[in-house]
Amino acid sequence: MQILIDVTTQKIKRGEGASYLCRRNARNEFQRIINLTDKDPAHKESMLNIDQSLCRYKDIYPYKEDKIVVKMSYNDHEDINASWMHIFESHSFIATQGPNDITIDDFWTMCFKYNVGRIIMLCKEFEDNKKKCSNYWDKTLISDIFEIKECTILPNGNDLIEEKIITIYNKISKITKNFPHIQFKAWPDHKIPNIQNYVPIFEKLFKFADDGRTHKEDNPKILVHCSAGIGRTGVFLTLYSLCHEIQQQLKEKADYIIFNVFNFVRKLKEMRMYSVENINQYNFIYRFLEEYLNEKTSDTDNKFDFNTLNNLNNSSDDNFIYKFILDNANESEEIFLKKLKKQMKSIDVKNKNSQKSLSKFTDSKIEKKEKKYKKEKFIYR
Repeated sequence: MQILIDVTTQKIKRGEGASYLCRRNARNEFQRIINLTDKDPAHKESMLNIDQSLCRYKDIYPYKEDKIVVKMSYNDHEDINASWMHIFESHSFIATQGPNDITIDDFWTMCFKYNVGRIIMLCKEFEDNKKKCSNYWDKTLISDIFEIKECTILPNGNDLIEEKIITIYNKISKITKNFPHIQFKAWPDHKIPNIQNYVPIFEKLFKFADDGRTHKEDNPKILVHCSAGIGRTGVFLTLYSLCHEIQQQLKEKADYIIFNVFNFVRKLKEMRMYSVENINQYNFIYRFLEEYLNEKTSDTDNKFDFNTLNNLNNSSDDNFIYKFILDNANESEEIFLKKLKKQMKSIDVKNKNSQKSLSKFTDSKIEKKEKKYKKEKFIYR
């Protein structure tokens, strides 16, 4: 194992928010993680030699050390494209691909065998006219092993999230079991959630997982999947774990909030290849934590309004100010502020309300925070 000098731990003073997080050199961090995991020959050698018909994608396999065995008396193979994710307690989470048509029985076998208590689905069945996951809760499915008895949709008043209870009868064990299921429908493959106010949505997903972990006497597992079980799944597991760490420190009234994105994502990638798939998803982790921390630790006046700024530049697919911050992360504070003001004044503002908001930000907020945090290299909210 390689030993790294840890220069990636975040230490944030309670009450001052997390507004400097997006200035980190996330691209370099992420490349270091890839070099240590996905591109490491040792990791390639430990890939499980699984039947390709059992895999939705031919280049994504579980590692031998964290594989899940589904061998039962009624099937002729033991492998499934799923991995143990050792978060909190060992063997508490499962990350897996969205089942294809021939692995639905294996999927439900895994759920029964390992006492899955809740299922979190982070994809849709079809995205961009491509099948991303089979409908494993369809009551018309024909199987010699399982029968979908019922699928009850639960009202929740949110079009982006669907909650259901899937009732499965195991024809072999003669056991009927209910599986609470939640699906987040606004997260495109390889990308970040396609919504602006994402913290409340994730907090709902977090609570769903928490509720499944409260029955510790029977040690239920939480199963998380997207299409391949790597990108969106890895981002969710990272945010779930780090937000729990943050909440615990807030509860203990710690003077500083300390966490480490780099180490956690590296740990995930060592358990399941390609977890957190690309730099955009890695950036989103920082961006989410910034919003989450500001919501939990700062007053409104200290917040940098990403949504307002994004509306000022609709031509950009991503947040232009976020890209600017990353591109200029190594500049001195004085130069950084000058560039930021210049960049913002160059925006073509057509809406008077937006112009007023922009003026308020450029003329007062930066200058006010410049004095307040003169010696600290933060991005100002």
